[in-house]
Amino acid sequence: MRHIRRTAVFLAVLLTVGVMCVFAGNTYLKGDVDHDGFVRANDARSVLRYAAMIDAGWDIDLTLADFNGDGNVRADDARRILRVSADIEQTFEIQVTDIVEETSTEAQTISCDGYTINEEEATMIAKTMWGEAQGLPKTEQAAVAWCILNRVDKDGFPNTIKAVVTQAYQFYYRESHPCTDELYDLACDVLTRWYMEKDGYTDVGRTLPAGYCFFNGDGRHNYFRQNYNSTSTWDWSLPSPY
Repeated sequence: MRHIRRTAVFLAVLLTVGVMCVFAGNTYLKGDVDHDGFVRANDARSVLRYAAMIDAGWDIDLTLADFNGDGNVRADDARRILRVSADIEQTFEIQVTDIVEETSTEAQTISCDGYTINEEEATMIAKTMWGEAQGLPKTEQAAVAWCILNRVDKDGFPNTIKAVVTQAYQFYYRESHPCTDELYDLACDVLTRWYMEKDGYTDVGRTLPAGYCFFNGDGRHNYFRQNYNSTSTWDWSLPSPY
Protein backbone atom coordinates (compact mmCIF):
# COMPACT_ATOMS: atom_id res chain seq x y z
CA MET A 1 0.00 0.00 0.00
CA ARG A 2 2.71 2.45 0.88
CA HIS A 3 5.66 1.33 -1.25
CA ILE A 4 6.24 1.53 -5.00
CA ARG A 5 8.30 -1.43 -6.22
CA ARG A 6 9.81 -1.37 -9.67
CA THR A 7 12.30 -3.75 -11.24
CA ALA A 8 15.27 -2.38 -13.12
CA VAL A 9 13.93 -3.71 -16.41
CA PHE A 10 10.53 -2.08 -15.93
CA LEU A 11 12.15 1.23 -14.98
CA ALA A 12 14.33 1.19 -18.06
CA VAL A 13 11.31 0.53 -20.29
CA LEU A 14 9.24 3.13 -18.46
CA LEU A 15 11.87 5.84 -18.83
CA THR A 16 12.60 4.97 -22.46
CA VAL A 17 8.94 4.97 -23.47
CA GLY A 18 8.37 8.21 -21.56
CA VAL A 19 11.21 10.00 -23.35
CA MET A 20 10.14 8.63 -26.77
CA CYS A 21 6.63 9.89 -26.19
CA VAL A 22 7.93 13.35 -25.36
CA PHE A 23 9.97 13.68 -28.52
CA ALA A 24 7.61 11.83 -30.84
CA GLY A 25 4.26 13.39 -30.06
CA ASN A 26 4.32 15.99 -27.29
CA THR A 27 2.73 13.67 -24.75
CA TYR A 28 4.38 13.34 -21.39
CA LEU A 29 5.21 10.62 -18.91
CA LYS A 30 2.93 10.56 -15.87
CA GLY A 31 4.78 12.36 -13.11
CA ASP A 32 6.71 14.56 -15.58
CA VAL A 33 4.99 17.65 -14.23
CA ASP A 34 7.47 20.16 -15.67
CA HIS A 35 7.43 18.51 -19.15
CA ASP A 36 11.19 18.07 -19.44
CA GLY A 37 10.97 14.42 -20.45
CA PHE A 38 12.08 12.95 -17.12
CA VAL A 39 10.60 12.06 -13.76
CA ARG A 40 12.87 13.78 -11.25
CA ALA A 41 12.90 15.46 -7.86
CA ASN A 42 11.97 18.83 -9.38
CA ASP A 43 8.66 17.27 -10.47
CA ALA A 44 7.97 16.49 -6.82
CA ARG A 45 8.53 20.13 -5.94
CA SER A 46 6.19 21.14 -8.75
CA VAL A 47 3.50 18.83 -7.35
CA LEU A 48 3.71 20.58 -4.00
CA ARG A 49 3.36 23.96 -5.66
CA TYR A 50 0.39 22.66 -7.64
CA ALA A 51 -1.22 21.39 -4.44
CA ALA A 52 -0.92 24.85 -2.89
CA MET A 53 -2.36 26.46 -6.02
CA ILE A 54 -5.31 24.05 -6.07
CA ASP A 55 -6.00 24.78 -2.41
CA ALA A 56 -6.01 28.47 -3.34
CA GLY A 57 -8.67 27.85 -5.97
CA TRP A 58 -6.62 27.58 -9.17
CA ASP A 59 -7.87 25.30 -11.93
CA ILE A 60 -5.00 22.85 -12.47
CA ASP A 61 -4.84 19.86 -14.82
CA LEU A 62 -4.35 16.81 -12.59
CA THR A 63 -3.31 14.45 -15.39
CA LEU A 64 0.44 14.41 -14.71
CA ALA A 65 0.56 15.66 -11.13
CA ASP A 66 -1.95 13.16 -9.68
CA PHE A 67 0.65 10.40 -9.58
CA ASN A 68 -1.28 7.99 -7.31
CA GLY A 69 -4.52 8.43 -9.27
CA ASP A 70 -6.77 9.33 -6.33
CA GLY A 71 -8.16 12.50 -7.94
CA ASN A 72 -6.17 14.87 -5.72
CA VAL A 73 -2.76 16.52 -5.85
CA ARG A 74 -1.13 16.17 -2.46
CA ALA A 75 2.26 15.50 -0.82
CA ASP A 76 1.72 11.75 -1.29
CA ASP A 77 2.06 12.25 -5.07
CA ALA A 78 5.34 14.08 -4.49
CA ARG A 79 6.69 11.28 -2.30
CA ARG A 80 5.81 8.66 -4.89
CA ILE A 81 7.47 10.67 -7.66
CA LEU A 82 10.60 10.95 -5.51
CA ARG A 83 10.71 7.19 -5.00
CA VAL A 84 10.39 6.48 -8.71
CA SER A 85 12.92 9.16 -9.67
CA ALA A 86 15.35 7.75 -7.11
CA ASP A 87 15.11 4.31 -8.71
CA ILE A 88 15.43 5.68 -12.24
CA GLU A 89 18.42 7.93 -11.61
CA GLN A 90 19.98 5.84 -8.81
CA THR A 91 20.19 9.01 -6.76
CA PHE A 92 18.01 10.40 -4.04
CA GLU A 93 19.38 13.86 -3.53
CA ILE A 94 16.25 15.25 -1.96
CA GLN A 95 14.65 13.40 0.93
CA VAL A 96 10.93 13.38 1.50
CA THR A 97 11.40 15.42 4.66
CA ASP A 98 13.03 18.20 2.64
CA ILE A 99 9.99 18.73 0.45
CA VAL A 100 7.46 18.31 3.24
CA GLU A 101 8.89 21.46 4.81
CA GLU A 102 7.67 23.37 1.76
CA THR A 103 4.07 22.33 2.44
CA SER A 104 1.67 23.61 5.05
CA THR A 105 1.09 21.79 8.32
CA GLU A 106 -1.65 19.76 6.62
CA ALA A 107 -1.57 16.15 7.79
CA GLN A 108 -0.07 13.67 5.34
CA THR A 109 -2.76 11.33 4.06
CA ILE A 110 -3.33 8.40 1.75
CA SER A 111 -6.49 7.24 0.01
CA CYS A 112 -7.83 3.79 0.86
CA ASP A 113 -11.03 2.53 -0.77
CA GLY A 114 -12.26 6.08 -1.16
CA TYR A 115 -11.48 7.13 2.42
CA THR A 116 -8.72 9.51 3.45
CA ILE A 117 -6.39 7.95 6.01
CA ASN A 118 -4.05 10.03 8.15
CA GLU A 119 -0.61 8.46 7.77
CA GLU A 120 0.56 9.45 11.25
CA GLU A 121 -2.52 7.90 12.87
CA ALA A 122 -2.14 4.69 10.88
CA THR A 123 1.52 4.50 11.85
CA MET A 124 0.76 5.04 15.54
CA ILE A 125 -1.90 2.32 15.50
CA ALA A 126 0.50 -0.05 13.73
CA LYS A 127 3.21 0.59 16.32
CA THR A 128 0.71 0.05 19.13
CA MET A 129 -0.39 -3.26 17.59
CA TRP A 130 3.27 -4.28 17.44
CA GLY A 131 3.67 -3.51 21.14
CA GLU A 132 0.42 -5.10 22.27
CA ALA A 133 -0.18 -7.95 19.84
CA GLN A 134 3.05 -8.83 18.07
CA GLY A 135 2.88 -12.43 16.83
CA LEU A 136 -0.84 -12.83 17.58
CA PRO A 137 -3.41 -13.73 14.91
CA LYS A 138 -4.47 -10.88 12.64
CA THR A 139 -7.96 -10.87 14.14
CA GLU A 140 -6.54 -10.19 17.61
CA GLN A 141 -4.14 -7.57 16.29
CA ALA A 142 -7.07 -5.77 14.66
CA ALA A 143 -8.93 -5.88 17.98
CA VAL A 144 -6.21 -3.68 19.51
CA ALA A 145 -6.83 -1.12 16.78
CA TRP A 146 -10.58 -1.29 17.39
CA CYS A 147 -10.00 -0.83 21.12
CA ILE A 148 -8.12 2.39 20.36
CA LEU A 149 -10.94 3.62 18.13
CA ASN A 150 -13.56 2.63 20.70
CA ARG A 151 -11.85 4.96 23.15
CA VAL A 152 -11.81 7.79 20.61
CA ASP A 153 -15.58 7.33 20.26
CA LYS A 154 -16.35 7.04 23.98
CA ASP A 155 -16.84 9.90 26.40
CA GLY A 156 -14.27 9.99 29.16
CA PHE A 157 -11.32 9.20 26.89
CA PRO A 158 -9.26 11.48 24.64
CA ASN A 159 -11.00 12.12 21.34
CA THR A 160 -8.03 11.68 18.99
CA ILE A 161 -6.05 8.58 18.07
CA LYS A 162 -2.74 10.21 18.98
CA ALA A 163 -3.97 11.27 22.40
CA VAL A 164 -5.42 7.81 23.09
CA VAL A 165 -2.30 5.80 22.23
CA THR A 166 0.07 8.19 24.01
CA GLN A 167 -2.01 8.56 27.16
CA ALA A 168 0.16 7.58 30.12
CA TYR A 169 0.02 3.97 31.37
CA GLN A 170 -2.57 2.84 28.83
CA PHE A 171 -1.22 1.33 25.60
CA TYR A 172 2.25 -0.04 24.97
CA TYR A 173 3.06 2.48 22.25
CA ARG A 174 6.61 3.62 21.58
CA GLU A 175 7.86 5.79 18.76
CA SER A 176 10.76 3.35 18.42
CA HIS A 177 8.49 0.38 17.72
CA PRO A 178 8.72 -0.89 14.15
CA CYS A 179 5.92 -0.07 11.74
CA THR A 180 5.86 -3.13 9.52
CA ASP A 181 4.08 -3.11 6.16
CA GLU A 182 1.68 -5.80 7.38
CA LEU A 183 0.68 -3.89 10.51
CA TYR A 184 0.46 -0.57 8.66
CA ASP A 185 -1.84 -2.11 6.07
CA LEU A 186 -3.94 -3.65 8.83
CA ALA A 187 -4.19 -0.27 10.58
CA CYS A 188 -5.37 1.34 7.32
CA ASP A 189 -7.88 -1.47 6.84
CA VAL A 190 -9.37 -1.00 10.32
CA LEU A 191 -9.48 2.77 9.90
CA THR A 192 -11.31 2.37 6.59
CA ARG A 193 -13.89 0.10 8.21
CA TRP A 194 -14.28 2.60 11.06
CA TYR A 195 -14.96 5.44 8.61
CA MET A 196 -17.42 3.24 6.73
CA GLU A 197 -19.26 2.65 9.98
CA LYS A 198 -19.44 6.39 10.57
CA ASP A 199 -20.97 6.73 7.11
CA GLY A 200 -23.79 4.44 8.16
CA TYR A 201 -22.58 1.07 6.94
CA THR A 202 -23.32 -1.93 9.14
CA ASP A 203 -21.37 -5.17 9.54
CA VAL A 204 -18.15 -3.49 8.45
CA GLY A 205 -15.97 -6.33 9.74
CA ARG A 206 -15.29 -5.38 13.32
CA THR A 207 -13.31 -7.90 15.33
CA LEU A 208 -14.22 -6.11 18.56
CA PRO A 209 -17.61 -4.53 19.30
CA ALA A 210 -18.03 -0.88 20.20
CA GLY A 211 -17.71 -0.19 23.91
CA TYR A 212 -14.82 -2.56 24.59
CA CYS A 213 -12.17 -0.14 25.80
CA PHE A 214 -9.96 -2.21 28.10
CA PHE A 215 -7.87 -5.35 27.85
CA ASN A 216 -5.07 -7.25 29.47
CA GLY A 217 -2.83 -9.96 28.10
CA ASP A 218 -0.94 -13.02 29.25
CA GLY A 219 1.65 -13.17 26.46
CA ARG A 220 -0.46 -15.54 24.37
CA HIS A 221 -3.73 -13.64 23.97
CA ASN A 222 -5.38 -10.36 24.91
CA TYR A 223 -8.65 -10.32 26.83
CA PHE A 224 -10.95 -7.39 26.09
CA ARG A 225 -13.47 -5.92 28.53
CA GLN A 226 -16.11 -3.23 28.41
CA ASN A 227 -15.28 -1.88 31.86
CA TYR A 228 -12.03 -1.70 33.76
CA ASN A 229 -13.26 -3.90 36.62
CA SER A 230 -15.34 -6.28 34.50
CA THR A 231 -14.68 -10.00 34.87
CA SER A 232 -16.33 -10.97 31.57
CA THR A 233 -14.29 -10.72 28.38
CA TRP A 234 -15.04 -10.62 24.67
CA ASP A 235 -15.76 -14.10 23.26
CA TRP A 236 -14.66 -13.49 19.64
CA SER A 237 -18.12 -14.37 18.35
CA LEU A 238 -18.08 -11.88 15.46
CA PRO A 239 -17.05 -13.30 12.07
CA SER A 240 -13.53 -12.15 11.28
CA PRO A 241 -12.77 -10.54 7.91
CA TYR A 242 -9.24 -11.89 8.19
